[in-house]
Amino acid sequence: MELVGEEIVISNSDVDRVVVPVKNPETEYCLLEMGAAILGESGELVVVNVVEVPPQVSLSQSIEAGSKALEMQKAVLDQAEQLSSQIEVDSGIAMRTRAVVGRDVGESVLRVLREEDADHLVVGWDGEFSRSDYVLGSKLDPLVRLSKCEVTVVRKGGSEGSSIGCLVGEGPNSPYAVQRANQIQRYLDGNLTLINYREIDGGMSSGEVTKVKNKGRRLLERMAEEAGVEEAFEILVTVGEDRSKRLLEVVEGYDYVCVGSVRPSKLSMNTVFGKLPEKIGSECPANVILVMGPEEEPETLFPGITGWLRKVFGD
Repeated sequence: MELVGEEIVISNSDVDRVVVPVKNPETEYCLLEMGAAILGESGELVVVNVVEVPPQVSLSQSIEAGSKALEMQKAVLDQAEQLSSQIEVDSGIAMRTRAVVGRDVGESVLRVLREEDADHLVVGWDGEFSRSDYVLGSKLDPLVRLSKCEVTVVRKGGSEGSSIGCLVGEGPNSPYAVQRANQIQRYLDGNLTLINYREIDGGMSSGEVTKVKNKGRRLLERMAEEAGVEEAFEILVTVGEDRSKRLLEVVEGYDYVCVGSVRPSKLSMNTVFGKLPEKIGSECPANVILVMGPEEEPETLFPGITGWLRKVFGD
């Protein structure tokens, strides 16, 4: 048991490390599997559970007094230890658990990411949108917006097969989505299809449509090369006049659907991954994987002011 603020010493900072916050026993297994798929042959899964303590109670007192929340925390992490033996991972992957007591789940997990020098965050989402000032939820939004490492959000669906569809566009997060889809393909020994949508109109000739599709094929081949895909994969270029409607139709046939963030900035308050990825994450019956690449430095709420201050006063 550790308190937020305690000094944590990580023995080996050179290994690839995936942090997986867990809370819901029903989705714990799929999150651990995703972490294992990302690591591949070696690395470390760090499974974290955070118990929130109200301001009027000191963190140390909450541990001394004990609570139902602490008992539940132990049960969740014990289950993670048991599930690790069921996950088909190479012997080079280790798993470690951290039981954290803190004021806020999001802040506590962000601290763990910094302490672990994490390469990746894997977190679950129930597919429901927040009705307050948040998009995916008050715990999840800050994690995605402020994490410096790669972020993978998993919305567990009802599919249990091994077909993977990956939506690929021109955005900077597309190679990360392709890479994630390829990691799932390797882990499940599954079938991967890279999908690109192209806008057309009814007045186009068949020759013009063919040219549009060929452009999409070239994009998919380039993205696969950038992501380092070595396994066999299929290419699907789909066309239409309504992007959202058409892609929701296309992805219905897959067990896993990967899509990268299309949001241009983490400062967009009305979306986290982009309207279309979030719509697919909410409505698609498959297991949906939303992917965002790392950032060199988290954005602040006032990037222009921050840049101006640095110019005037230096770093």
